[in-house]
Amino acid sequence: MPRKLPILTALRATYGSIRAHSDALPTLARGTALVAAVAAALSVVSVQLILSDEHEAVAFLASPPGERAAAYTSLASLVVLLGLFVIIVRWHRMIVRDIAAVETRRKVAGAAALYFARGMLVAWIGFGIAVVAGLLPLTWARDLGMPSDARWVFSVAWIAAVIIGALLIVGRLSLILPAGAVGDYHVTMSRAWELSRGNSWRILTGSILASGPAVLANFALNGLMDALPTAHASVPALVAALVLSLLLFAVTAIVQASFLSYAYRFLTGDHIVHTPLALER
Repeated sequence: MPRKLPILTALRATYGSIRAHSDALPTLARGTALVAAVAAALSVVSVQLILSDEHEAVAFLASPPGERAAAYTSLASLVVLLGLFVIIVRWHRMIVRDIAAVETRRKVAGAAALYFARGMLVAWIGFGIAVVAGLLPLTWARDLGMPSDARWVFSVAWIAAVIIGALLIVGRLSLILPAGAVGDYHVTMSRAWELSRGNSWRILTGSILASGPAVLANFALNGLMDALPTAHASVPALVAALVLSLLLFAVTAIVQASFLSYAYRFLTGDHIVHTPLALER
């Protein structure tokens, strides 16, 4: 009989773990923040060098505000996005193994690279399922000579169903992410699929409810920027919005990692918590 993930308990545990470990976030993010600050300073210096040349300054100032804002933020954003994998791996280790932040550093670079690779693999599996399962039936519907109105309704309904189905599969396979972060390499994709049997909707619903507020806040921020032409044309406003959007993305990742950590612990029966050699391999 498969274990059933309790959604409300999982949500309470998700936000409870964030409150309990929030004081460790500065420690986890310190290295990434330092490198990002250096990258931001280099970007500012690079822009100033461009502005010091009259010809290049004219071309730069004539470029769209979004491109000028990207010149200030792209390098630092890349550093934060890459560093976020290290932060998330250490966050998983803190929650799953219930250890202090300073104890999560061992072999973290390799674990973060593995986390990235596994995350991309799971994402591409979901994308491939969505594309193949979504496009083929639509092609068949067109070949059957279905009326345009009916075909439009069918297309919308089918694409929505396929996207939900792909997310259900991705959610179950995502158990390999916290497992890899803590060194539990026994949880392969097939094992993750087996452990999460009967929990497809529970994992998807819990993920949406847990990280949904931060995602909606990010969408609202971007919508607000698009709705304010003066802000959209202001480089300082765009830079501030990009920084805030990146922070909201980081918050979303932390919340989702917390939820997956609880789901992993629950569905594996907490067996990894007392396995001291898990991070030594």
